[in-house]
Amino acid sequence: MMKSLVYSLAFCLLLCSCGWGIGDDVEAEASDSLDVDTIAMEELDLFDDAPIPDAADKLFDDFFYSYVTDESYRTERTTSGLSFNAFDDMPEAVFSIVYEREEDLELAKDTSVNEVSVEMIDWSDDRIVRYRFNRNNEGKWYLTGTEDDHIDNTPNAGFFAFMHDFVTDSLYQHESIEFPLQYTLYSYEDAETIHTSFEPDEWNALCDELPDLSEKIVSVDYGQTIISQNRKSVQLKGLVNSMAIKFHFVFSSGRWRLVQMES
Repeated sequence: MMKSLVYSLAFCLLLCSCGWGIGDDVEAEASDSLDVDTIAMEELDLFDDAPIPDAADKLFDDFFYSYVTDESYRTERTTSGLSFNAFDDMPEAVFSIVYEREEDLELAKDTSVNEVSVEMIDWSDDRIVRYRFNRNNEGKWYLTGTEDDHIDNTPNAGFFAFMHDFVTDSLYQHESIEFPLQYTLYSYEDAETIHTSFEPDEWNALCDELPDLSEKIVSVDYGQTIISQNRKSVQLKGLVNSMAIKFHFVFSSGRWRLVQMES
């Protein structure tokens, strides 16, 4: 049963095309299978100048999907003088939300939110670049500013330092997981919530299919509360698919540990 759940989750992540274990051959095969249809669509110009619906501005996530996937829209919705090159190759990206309270995840669905930051953390130089988006008086989202800072100057600096080691050092990762790792998922097939756990070898089987965060993390700040210094959660979300998985961490005995997963 346990191994079945591990591979079911891994398969779902593979379908989302965002895993560590996905190779170029898989992507090439998928690309080849779409060539004929893609050419046909291009010849028919079905999507040329397709208008972005006004509803895309109601929620930041809907706006951001259009912003990332449509270059002309990105140009239109960027304040003059700002660069948006960092978003050019991000349609297949996985975004993280660092939070402490489950209710903070509801901010993504809150139409009254008028300011959101997309933070790109580059582990190679410990820098964080914040892209600030604001809604104007007409209710339209725009990229309005950028800030470049060192990770040490962020409210979650200690946790991000841990995350860097967790995603780049496999030995440190294993030492930072509380095994058996509690895992909760909802089975739509059975219409029930399943509670189980992962042992180290089962974690290894899953790990290669998890999103690759070893070079950088893209984090979205909707205005989540930052209070606790001993409990953090990270939700990973696919931009163009419904993939969502949560990791819950606690700080005890001088270090952070992963104690639970949810999907």
